[in-house]
Amino acid sequence: MDALRLITRARVSRPPALPLGARRWSADAVDAAVLLDASGGSTAGAAAVAAQIPPAASLPAGTTMLVLGVALRGDALWRRLLRRRYVRVPRSPLCGALVARGFVEVAAATDAANRADVAWGKVP
Repeated sequence: MDALRLITRARVSRPPALPLGARRWSADAVDAAVLLDASGGSTAGAAAVAAQIPPAASLPAGTTMLVLGVALRGDALWRRLLRRRYVRVPRSPLCGALVARGFVEVAAATDAANRADVAWGKVP
């Protein structure tokens, strides 16, 4: 996968590290990656994660959708200075959310480059 389109509800000043060997972020890319927004509460359940992923039926067939295993905190500036910017999200809610949104061939792994989990699925 050469390029990925970033999908997120979070306000992002700079995009996260590219997962799984992708070379660049591009608004025109077919394949996409979701950066979860943790500012609205918990991202521990599949339903909370699924709410941030577009349905597979809204995307072209064959599109690969990745969900990054980290969520961006939306805390106030002083809290961001004292805590990590991202919170980790376990694999099971990531995979469950992709299945719930209609993706197939769902899998997960740890990205060697940034040592974070990532899950992905394909549009049938």
